[in-house]
Amino acid sequence: MIVTLADGYGRVVMPHAIDRKYPNAPAEWRWQFVFPQLNRLVNAQTREQGRHHVHSSIVQKAIATAVRAAEITKHATAHTFRHSFATQRVTRTATSCFRQSSSSCS
Repeated sequence: MIVTLADGYGRVVMPHAIDRKYPNAPAEWRWQFVFPQLNRLVNAQTREQGRHHVHSSIVQKAIATAVRAAEITKHATAHTFRHSFATQRVTRTATSCFRQSSSSCS
């Protein structure tokens, strides 16, 4: 991950008036982009430099390259991860409910 907060370029453009309500929010981890662009942008309002998120096609190409390199024969995309995560979460919840009394999982 490219760490740019230390360089002073990591502040993100906040939606609506959140930056006025929470002045430190643009630099907080929860608002940072997990996959930032390589190029910096200039905020037209504040003239600060920062980064935006990468385009989804870049992530999709990286996943396709990794799937080919791993010689995975099944069709796999970023959407596959979403389904895998949801399935794993349902499985864990069902297992947890099975171990506990069923009334606590309703």
